[in-house]
Amino acid sequence: MCQKHERLLDLFCKSDLRCVCVQCSKMDHRGHTIVSLEEAAHEFKTELGKSVTEVQLMIQERVRRVEEIRQSVELSNASAEREAAEGLQIIGTVLNSVAIAQAKLTAGIEEKQKAANRRAEGLVSDLDQEICDLKSRKSDMDQLLHTKDHIHFLQSFPPMSSLPRTKDWSNIIVHTDQCVGSSRAAVSQIEKTVNKLLQKLSDSELREVQQSAVDVTLDPSTANRWLVLTEDGKQHRTDCTTYTALGGSLILDLECYSHAVSLSCPEGEQSR
Repeated sequence: MCQKHERLLDLFCKSDLRCVCVQCSKMDHRGHTIVSLEEAAHEFKTELGKSVTEVQLMIQERVRRVEEIRQSVELSNASAEREAAEGLQIIGTVLNSVAIAQAKLTAGIEEKQKAANRRAEGLVSDLDQEICDLKSRKSDMDQLLHTKDHIHFLQSFPPMSSLPRTKDWSNIIVHTDQCVGSSRAAVSQIEKTVNKLLQKLSDSELREVQQSAVDVTLDPSTANRWLVLTEDGKQHRTDCTTYTALGGSLILDLECYSHAVSLSCPEGEQSR
């Protein structure tokens, strides 16, 4: 009933989206697009039906995204476990002095994975909330879609026809390789430590060799024809031109080691 003119609300103003009486259409709504309640209800129900279909598709898409995220979390957890296991296996073979790298690697992977899990849980929570809101809106739409009270329908339609505000999930990605590279970084650090240890070992071995060195003078009369001695008899080198000049043949000399690239020293010390 029109409160202003006390007449039945049997028309609908599409310009103002409200039910009006005949008198309203001639006065307050003159020049507006006026249609019957039945025509307006049919038109808006058709529009609402499309919105219901769209909301249903949005629900299905979010349900699918929830499943994808859960699968991504499972893959991410498996990836993290593999990464941690590989790292632990590698670090376990290294010296005890680098054991601290093992703890850092494990803690780093766990922290990254916890952060990834917290993010995924937040995304799932947001999706669940949107699904709940969309289902609630769809339920209200379904009830309004099947109402036979045209006035109630038309009065409720404008706010009901708009879709609820939701997040754009098209660019939301859950990475499954959060921990890739952690083992490499840990091993790289271990490699530096091992290289330092190897350098220390090399230096130590060199000092031991130098300490055990003997001052000898090589005997040129026992040198193979391939060998050329320095003037002081302390060092030698291979002379390839001599071997070529001999045509590749070795001349036997009772005092010369002809079949081996070697020589001796008068002091009786064996050449290294």
